[in-house]
This record gives sequence, structure tokens and C-alpha cells, in this order.
Amino acid sequence: MRPTVFQSARRVASVAALLLLPAAPTASAHAQQPTRPPAPAPLRPASFPPFQEATLANGVRVVLVESHRDPVVAFRLVLPAGSLYDAKGKEGTAAMVAGLLTKGAGSRSAEQVAEAIESAGGTLVGFADRDFLSVAGQVLSENAPLAFALLGDAVARPAFAEREVELLRTQTLSGLQLEEAQPDAIASKAFAAGLYGAHPYGRTASSASTRAITRGDLTAFQQARLRPRGALLVVAGDVTMPQL
Repeated sequence: MRPTVFQSARRVASVAALLLLPAAPTASAHAQQPTRPPAPAPLRPASFPPFQEATLANGVRVVLVESHRDPVVAFRLVLPAGSLYDAKGKEGTAAMVAGLLTKGAGSRSAEQVAEAIESAGGTLVGFADRDFLSVAGQVLSENAPLAFALLGDAVARPAFAEREVELLRTQTLSGLQLEEAQPDAIASKAFAAGLYGAHPYGRTASSASTRAITRGDLTAFQQARLRPRGALLVVAGDVTMPQL
């Protein structure tokens, strides 16, 4: 069969592409390559934006980096409530609390919280590490009051609905099952146990501890650890300190 016009054009393009490839380096080209790294550039001091600080009457420390270049506000509330404070045998409590804070709070269900923040062009998510639990997000500056209302509800008035608790438990158990097949996750747990021993840093969530966590445990953890005194709220963007 004779090639079509399209096939001929593709062959011509392929040949042209080969002709445009750079030629193999010659011996003289190799000789011109540097044998030593370049001298380091002079050090320049890092430039950090100015920030403002305040402490609210309830004890929350506020740090603001004010910038009006874009109509956006980003924020992160950090509380001393990481896995360090998980009860023995209930490892994973802090992580579950963090994951549930935005899954229904105040008068809103999980779906209503998601709808409210997404319709405002923003995000809101909770997460925990060894030492701290954080709730972070961003939103268009005109919707900042709504975002902080949702943040306040999430931290102070989470619903911990049974349906959401069991859904997150199922997801957590699936994740732990996957980790059991990952050498790096197994090594990380063994390293932490060997390094820290009986200290809470040496304990990690397991399927057994995840199943043992009750809604009462989550509520007790939230009430005991998610307190304003000792919390840090960091905000950056199109907002002033009086507004904040």
C-alpha cells in the first residue's frame, strides 16, 4: 500500500528531528569540560518579611505576616496535642482527632463544613505529628470571617459523629494494612521503638490500638489538649491585625 500524505509527513518530520539532534561530543569537547566545581557565590542574608505578634485574652498567641498583594489569607493553628499525648494502647488518638475536626463541627455536618469552605474558595484540614496537632487552611480574604468561624468550631466544638468516626477508623486500618507491606514503614517503626524504647516517641499506631479507640477517647483528648493557652495561630495574607 502506498503511504498516505499524513504518513509521509510524519516520516519527513521524524527525519528532520533526527537531523536536529546535537552531534556526539568530540575529544576536544571533552577536553573543554571543567574539571573543578565553580567557586561558591557570596553568602547573602536571608530576608524574612516583617511580622506582628499579639496574645489574645484567652492565651492564644497570634503571629501575622501582612501582605496585600493577593486577596488571600492562609492560616495554621498549632496546638501541643500530638501523638506524644496518646494513651498507651490507644496510639493513633491524636491523628484520629485531627482527621475528624473538620468532619462536622458546631451546627454543621461534615458535608456542610466542606460545602461552606469550598464555596468560599478555601480549604480546611487537620493533621497531627509527634508533638503538635494543627488545623490549617486558606481562603479568599473577603471570606476570612467564615474561615475563622469554621476553624473555631472545628477546634472547640467538633461533633465526632459516630458515622465519621467509623469511616475514619476503616480508612486508618486500611492504611496500616498497606504499611505492613512497605519496608520503609516497617523499618521506621522498628527504628523508633529501638531508639526511644518505652517513651511515647517509640510507640506508633497499630491495628489493635486503632480498634481500641472509642468516641469517648476522642472527646476526652479534644477537651484536655485542644485548649487556647499554649496554642499558636500563624496567619499570612490580606488581613490586618485588628481584623484578625
